[in-house]
Amino acid sequence: MHQRSPDSAGPFEGKVKRPSRYGLSVDWRTLGQYFDRLQKAGISVNVGSFVGATQVRSCVMGDVSRTSRRAELQ
Repeated sequence: MHQRSPDSAGPFEGKVKRPSRYGLSVDWRTLGQYFDRLQKAGISVNVGSFVGATQVRSCVMGDVSRTSRRAELQ
């Protein structure tokens, strides 16, 4: 199974692959760090983000295709 790049801006913890789309150098690990980076770069007043369930699952489990274990759900 091929792991695709995540669609969320974060988090990038554990086993998740960091995106390389759009020529970005991902230098943040958490969604908060991503917002900090946006603020330093200068952003518009309307910024919205979400974290998809697959993003969180990928952080914990990587790219395996199986049911989550109890410890992974915790």
